[in-house]
Amino acid sequence: MTSSPRLRVADLFGSPGDMGRRHGAMFDAEIRHYAADRIALVASGLWSGGPIDESEVLAIAESMLDAHAAYDPALFDELEAMAGAAGISTAAAVVVGGFTDFVDTVRAVVGGDHPPTVVEDDCTMAIVPGSRSPEGPLFGQTWDMHDSATEHVVLLRTVPTDGPSARIFTTTGCLGQIGMNAAGVCVGINNLVGLDGQRGVTWPTVVRAMLTADDAAGALERLLAADLAGAHNFAILDAAGVGFNVEAMSTVQVVTDLEGEVLVHTNHTVHDATTALQAPKDPAMMASSTARLETAGRLTAEGDTTVESLMELTREPEAICQRATDPFHIESSGAAVMRPATGDFWACWGRPEDHPYEAVAAPDPTIALPDDVVAVGPRSGLEYTRLTRPMAKSLMELELETFPTAHPDDLYDQEEIESVADDFQVGTFVGFVPGDRTTPVAVGLGVRVDFDFAHPQHKIKELLDGPTPSGHQPEGRWYYGTDIIVAPSKRRRGIGRELYDLRKRATRRLGLDGIVAGGVIPGYADHKASMTPDAYIDAVRAKELYDPTLSFQLNNDFHALCALHGYIADPAVDDAASLIVWENPDLDRTGATDAIAALRERLAQESG
Repeated sequence: MTSSPRLRVADLFGSPGDMGRRHGAMFDAEIRHYAADRIALVASGLWSGGPIDESEVLAIAESMLDAHAAYDPALFDELEAMAGAAGISTAAAVVVGGFTDFVDTVRAVVGGDHPPTVVEDDCTMAIVPGSRSPEGPLFGQTWDMHDSATEHVVLLRTVPTDGPSARIFTTTGCLGQIGMNAAGVCVGINNLVGLDGQRGVTWPTVVRAMLTADDAAGALERLLAADLAGAHNFAILDAAGVGFNVEAMSTVQVVTDLEGEVLVHTNHTVHDATTALQAPKDPAMMASSTARLETAGRLTAEGDTTVESLMELTREPEAICQRATDPFHIESSGAAVMRPATGDFWACWGRPEDHPYEAVAAPDPTIALPDDVVAVGPRSGLEYTRLTRPMAKSLMELELETFPTAHPDDLYDQEEIESVADDFQVGTFVGFVPGDRTTPVAVGLGVRVDFDFAHPQHKIKELLDGPTPSGHQPEGRWYYGTDIIVAPSKRRRGIGRELYDLRKRATRRLGLDGIVAGGVIPGYADHKASMTPDAYIDAVRAKELYDPTLSFQLNNDFHALCALHGYIADPAVDDAASLIVWENPDLDRTGATDAIAALRERLAQESG
């Protein structure tokens, strides 16, 4: 075997929303890319008998959301949270996670023929009864997918607030594919292709629901309660050695009990009732499935089956361990072997013939957020900490990346960021992807000041002149927001709103009068030839024009008071910005309110 990248392991814990947000935040770009690929593949028509618009693809997925929510509300919450943190719709999450079921539904909805030349997933699995193994009951399978999916393989360790923990082999953006929970319940699957798809529940949600059960019978009950969207074969085994194999089409399920012999299954039906609903398969793919079934049966027919022999079965090079070839590009993207009586779980990334199995430790039931986390983004899933001096260099680089056209004099340098960390750490928030403290992806910085609303015009650097490079005034009554930075790759994830909310929380906790800042107005660049900055701000305030920054701030309960002239060096907007303010609703701010009111009255008179 050759050396290989280690199997990625991600720990998810907390409420369903917590786990979903953590999943989405950790793999957001990957999930978006994978989702776009899958949606485009459905739209191409290869799976539906004719091309359809991507909007139609998502409309079909949208129509399946109620079925998911009704089947398991907690898992639907997790799915929604994962999608939000990754920056995709919940409908897109149904497509990327439950693709092979979803295409069965698409064909049923649009009435297209099943193209036998396209097959997405193949797998070979074996359920071993305790009577056939000196090591107790065993389960193992390869996970064979289109070779483009291999890079997305990940092992999730889940510790839900309510329910058993689990180890789950899956791909990014998918709730779960193969797994074993803390009670020793194992679940695996083979893809089948059905003619009776419907607007139902896709298989990853069903797998995860089955992994909440205490035993095999409970897992079977959860499976049979689902209105399945498409066709899969489900394998179930528990620590006591009770097991089932279920050929499950959308409308017909055939259950086989595990008895004294090893149960093996691949990617075609073997029962008349389910075969009647199986879609045509390409002769080469049918031959592969048949050869893998016969090979797995032969390798487990006699003698004892052990963990090692089950691993060797997954490595078998002639039929079972697949290598991508034209035209299907199906390969063994990974494999898993489980021993439920002892809780042992081994997994392999990529082809088992090429890469080693790794023992995957059980999730830590006491896992919790790191001590330095002060908040978790309710949509983004980012973990927010306070600013510390060692972060300064990375944040300076992030600021330069985010504002490439800004003049360096208008941006923080490393010394100034370090000074903010020293002087006003409680007012700072730095966002990290869960599990990664090396690269900050968002930050909200500020200092306390006594702002003079009678003389509002200022430049950012002038305001921050003071005894230290931060410009912080320890007794200042206003939180002055100096910087909100979101990495370009993390935008449209609700991070800006999260940072504003954290600032508001800090302002209220400190009993300050409110937040004041100079906000950029990038949209003014398109209107500066025809109006002044103040006229532009008035038009945005009246919702006659939209500005990507100012409109967002106004929607977050800020008020735009006036233009700031010469605030920053940005010729695109004639160096202008907007003076924005948010007033602390907890305080009697008579003096502050009067000062702001006086400014507004004076500005109104000047404009009149």
